Parts: sequence; structure tokens; C-alpha cells
Amino acid sequence: MRVVPLLVVVTLAACAPGADGAGHGGTSSSSGAATGSSSSSSSSSSGSAVAPPQLPALLHTTVAQDVNPDPQVVEVDLVASVVEHAFADGRLTQAYAYNGLIPGPTLQLQRGQRLLVHFTNQLPEPTTIHWHGLRIPDTMDGTPMTQTPVPPGGSFTYDFTPPDAGNFWYHPHYNTPQQMERGLMGAVVVHEDPAVAFDAERIIFTDDVRLEADGSLAPFQQSGMDVMHGRGGNVLLLNGAEAPRAPVTVTRGTQERWRVFNGANARTMSLSVAGATFAVFGTDGGPLPRPRVRARLSVAAGERYDVLVYFDGAPGSTAALLSHVLVLDGNGNVVEEERVLQEFQVATAPDAPLRDIVLPSSAEVTLPPEGPPDRTLVISGYNDGTVHFTINGRSFPDEEAWETTQGTTAQVRIDNQLGMEHPFHFHGQFFRVLAPAARVRSDPGVKDTVLVAGGETVTVLVDFSNPGHWMYHCHILEHAEAGMGAHVTVHPDGSGHAPGTGH
Repeated sequence: MRVVPLLVVVTLAACAPGADGAGHGGTSSSSGAATGSSSSSSSSSSGSAVAPPQLPALLHTTVAQDVNPDPQVVEVDLVASVVEHAFADGRLTQAYAYNGLIPGPTLQLQRGQRLLVHFTNQLPEPTTIHWHGLRIPDTMDGTPMTQTPVPPGGSFTYDFTPPDAGNFWYHPHYNTPQQMERGLMGAVVVHEDPAVAFDAERIIFTDDVRLEADGSLAPFQQSGMDVMHGRGGNVLLLNGAEAPRAPVTVTRGTQERWRVFNGANARTMSLSVAGATFAVFGTDGGPLPRPRVRARLSVAAGERYDVLVYFDGAPGSTAALLSHVLVLDGNGNVVEEERVLQEFQVATAPDAPLRDIVLPSSAEVTLPPEGPPDRTLVISGYNDGTVHFTINGRSFPDEEAWETTQGTTAQVRIDNQLGMEHPFHFHGQFFRVLAPAARVRSDPGVKDTVLVAGGETVTVLVDFSNPGHWMYHCHILEHAEAGMGAHVTVHPDGSGHAPGTGH
């Protein structure tokens, strides 16, 4: 039966229950060779004896090779190309990949390190790379408004210093629904300084894909349900392959950090862990003040979470990462069903006390009361033979002008007047959910993406700390492609302070 397309010292016992940068410019070239800063030119301290940071090993992923010996710089090559990839059952699918991998290689660095990405486009169409969640200069953001798409055979060097630690990701912002469905996405892990030591760290990159019986991608539709609700897949993926993956053996008492991503075009992932305890301790923009034990975690398209998993089951037992999906039963009714994404076999370990882990944390924040909104974004749409989604009655590229100043905050009310959900994403800025109260309890952290249910109104407090021209849009990719997006211009305040340093 296929899926319906649609810093605090803690142990787990102490967790609360949940309610559930500065840039350096880029260079481009129309040839196939990447240009811009090289290893020799970008090394800022040739005589320095500073050792590179010791970063944790990341499981379930391939980390991109750093070709720069400078400990203050991470420099990688990234190539987008056409590949044959086995998403499911060993059947090969013509797909797109970064460095031949789906998802692409994980870019791993520590907060404060400069990142140089020499990108080469070997696809038969233009593309860009958007750095989702990173508060970097808009010239590096990878949208067609701020960057000319890289043509086939062309190259571009992305060059910036991430100001925040956390889980971010990269994907195209050109012909996005098709290029992402074909496989173009990857994780960016920016570690704290110093990096936190867990027993293990895993990349949990969820996705789905719609395949035909022969393994080829199903045709892309420009109308109907694919536009109304977004393209849903009939195969669930974990780290680029059909779930469930081969079982993994873990030691009883192990405490792992899972970095959870949702790269699906449209599907909201509903996840749980059977046979182990898990607690959320970070959201899109960084850590929570304290971890929250969850029975289930909803991850909308574009969202990320930091999760602490404690394998406390008896030796010989099995734990599992589960996805709760909607399927059609034998009578044609839509019902929820558990699907195993990954099994873990719990092995015996010598008796030892549970190790305390110093989790990343943030200060408690007192939010202002919800007041009259500084801006209201009314989500709606119309059909004139083609479906158009609108914000305040206008469908992108027709958009309403919005300008503000760096260092200000704004209460932004997102009023969803449609029946379907919309994961709403701001580029280049962070926000906190301000209302309704139930959403404040379930989404307490710093975010760049928030799920707005059908008919729901959500108010967020946006911190406009990063100057530039920035998109905001629905992260159901087909909705954004059909017009649900716009821009905000954040004018510099003249202070020169970097994103994330406050006002």
C-alpha cells in the first residue's frame, strides 16, 4: 500500500513535556571551472599555528571535503549534475544530484568559520543555490532577484560566514519544484563553539518522491491537486533512499543528537520514536531554553529540529523512527498508518551511570503581547483557468511593496483564508511565534518557517536584523511557483552590526 500523495546540564528525566554574517562577495563564471577565492588566496593566516576545530562525526551522511588548510575557512567544491539514482527497489531514476549524492554532501563547519562553496552547474538548465535559514548577505541568498541564475556549464562561488549555529540546508531557487523533486538538496550543519559532545550525531533528512512503476519520476503536473496541495510522493525517503533503511545497532543508554530536516516539496512529516525517549531541544534558528519531551513531532516542509534521543530500551529490544502517514485502506478510506523509517537494535552495555550532556540552550524570552499587526499577509487565491495563489490579493511577481529598517521588529499576522496548510518561510531573518497561544507553546523557539493550518491565523514577531532584499513565501514549492511569495526590503540602519547581534 503506497503513501497517499498529499547551555543547561540535563538528563532526559529532567526534560519538560512539550505541548504538542558577514559576507565577502561572490564570483561567477560562464565556464565550467569555479572561480573566485582559492585555497591560497583565502587563507588568512599562513603562519598561524591555530588548529582546526574538532567537529563531531555525522552519521547517515557524507561530509563535503574541506580543501582549505586554513582553520578559519571551510572551502568545498559542489557540482550539480544529472545522475542515475536508486530511490527505491533498486530501480534507477534519472535524477539531479550535488556531487553525485542525494541528498548532497553535508557542509559542516563551526560558527565563525568562513564558508567558500565553488559551485559548478552541469545540469541542462540554469540553477542557483539558496542557503535556507542562514542569515547571510542577500547577494549570497541564491534567489533570482539577487543572483543571476548559473547557466549550464557555468559556475559561481558562494562566500559567507554563518553567524548562527544550527541546522540549515541548501537547495535551488530556480524551477524549484522540479529541481528539488529530482534530488537537489543537502544539509548545512553549523556547530556551536565549542561543539557539544553527544554519543553520536545523525542526519535525519526526510523527503518523498513520486515514482512510476518503472522507477522513472512521475510527470510534473501544472494543474489539479499537484498545484492545490503540492506534489506529494508515493515513496517515503530517508537520506535519499526508500525507507526503511537497514537496521542500526546502538548501545543501551546511548544519547544521540538527531538533526532532523524535511526536504519534501509539500508533505508535512509526522514523526515519532518507538522504544526510546526523545526530546526537542532546538528549532530552525537554534536552541530552546530547555528541552521538551515529545510523543510526536510535526515537521513541515522546510523546517528543522534538534532532537535528543535516549535509547533506554531493554537489551535485545528494537527502537524505530516512525513516520505517520495517510493511506487508503481496502475500502478507499483515508486512514493513518505507521511507516518505519529506521530501526535500531538495542545492544547490551556494561552498567554505567547516564552521562550528563551540556545541551545547547538559549535564554528565556518574554514575548510582547500581541497587538495591532505592523503588517498583515492575507493568503488567498483565484482560478482564471490557471491557479494563482496570492498575498494581499497579488500573485508574484506582482507584489505589494514592503520596506523596513534593519534593527526593527514587526508583528506580522499571517491570515490563511484557504483550506490547505502553508509552511511560511522568511529568507534572511528569524522570528518567534506570538499568537495564538497554543502555537506559542508548540513552537516556542526561534524560527524561519512556520506551518499555518488551513483557516488559521498566526502572528509572528520578525527580527529584521539582516539588511537586503529578502523573499518570503510558502514552502510548498508548487504554491510558491503559483504566486504565493513576495519580497521585503530591509534598509541598513548605518550601524554596521552583523545579523544576530541585536539592536
